[in-house]
Amino acid sequence: MFKLKFISTRRLSHWILPAILITALLGGGCAMTPTGGGRATNQARQNEADAILERWVEALGGAEKLKSVKTMITDVDVRFSPETPTMKLLAKETGGGRFRWEFITPAFGPIITISDGKHALRKNALLGNGLMDTQEFKLNARDSDPQYPLKIANYFPTRRRLPDVEADGTTLQVLELVDRDGITETWFMDPVSGLRVKYQRGNITSRYSDFRTVDGLTTAFMVETLPAGIKFTINKITFDTPSDPADFHLDKQEVKTAALISKILDRHYEAIGGEAAEQIKTRRSIMTTDIPAQGVKINVEMIQKRPMKLFMEQTIPGMGTFFQGYDGQTGWASNELQGYRELKGQELAQLLSSADLGGDAGLREACPFRQYVGKKKLPGGPAVGIKLAGYSGPNGVYWFNQKNHRLAQVESAIITGPTSYLTMTMEMEDYRQVDDVWLPFLTRIENPSMKLIMTLQSVENNIEVDDTIFTPRTDD
Repeated sequence: MFKLKFISTRRLSHWILPAILITALLGGGCAMTPTGGGRATNQARQNEADAILERWVEALGGAEKLKSVKTMITDVDVRFSPETPTMKLLAKETGGGRFRWEFITPAFGPIITISDGKHALRKNALLGNGLMDTQEFKLNARDSDPQYPLKIANYFPTRRRLPDVEADGTTLQVLELVDRDGITETWFMDPVSGLRVKYQRGNITSRYSDFRTVDGLTTAFMVETLPAGIKFTINKITFDTPSDPADFHLDKQEVKTAALISKILDRHYEAIGGEAAEQIKTRRSIMTTDIPAQGVKINVEMIQKRPMKLFMEQTIPGMGTFFQGYDGQTGWASNELQGYRELKGQELAQLLSSADLGGDAGLREACPFRQYVGKKKLPGGPAVGIKLAGYSGPNGVYWFNQKNHRLAQVESAIITGPTSYLTMTMEMEDYRQVDDVWLPFLTRIENPSMKLIMTLQSVENNIEVDDTIFTPRTDD
């Protein structure tokens, strides 16, 4: 499936954009009271972790100072890569899960995320609105609390110290925290300053530096997330500025419509076996692409590997073999006619969408902005349409079969070169179950210049894949 994709705010670091550095600034929190039980060794590790966290709170400014903070406003510069311009972010955060983030983009204007403590809604005049899912909202509500550093015991019933590690000639203390949903976070603490300097959750790592003291509270003014390489630089932070309740108000109808769209996407996720799709680590697909008007049949082999590696080989009669790939850092294309070149911009974004093994199971995360379109009849039955968009722009209109909730049609655009694209319509048919995941074995594609028929011949999941196959095939 071709879709433009961008890293969602949830992926950025879990508490960088989401909490706009409240935990990057004030760190995590401290559990002063052991939660008891367990063997002596586990209790000892928890006691050691709690002692390190207590020292952390003191390094941040102390418990009494943190208790006095009710609101926080942060002005941040965001740089997604060295090639992209710096963008502005203004965050207003209070307790009770209320927050407001105003992110200014050059292409689409302000993107505003508002939480009233019950729901969080992303809003953009061009891209649409979208509710945060339950897990994301819980994390952001937690992390945006200015007093969160004092509430770690409530959120992380399991806390233990792990063996120290060496990093850049420095010994770091390592803490493992497991939240009430069973999700593990790893924190790396500087034993000299008592501050947290690195954080890991899933495949996201955040590094904190340039610590400064503002109104008695120690703050990290520089944060970098890996592997994305996104940098956040704080320009100014103020505490206890009076907040306007209107900043955290949500329109009930907007929330209702956004919730309806979220329900449609949730049903689609379940209908195609979304959980099973997330367990697939590698995939080899063999397919053919027929161009009836030209009498051409293209043979395609595609190999995917998490997190985002891709190799694709296309053999076109009379033209030779074309290669494309992404090795985790570089997107590339190579063929006998044009030689080797690197892929960038939207062309690279489209290639990365093909690299994503989650496929359409990742629509909820990849497309946080949505607009309800309506209903129409398709050959497979009645369908409901949603216009979906990511932070890089619109993806297209997605039509979901109302009976089986699978994707039936997509009206979108496909990148055909560095500066060109075509509008297209894709119709998905002949869904079959492979390792508990439902895949369309027949896809009809129509654009102003031609009609294509893509037929999936075979699929192999979780096979052994040598990473050298993703290496760019440069000219010798």
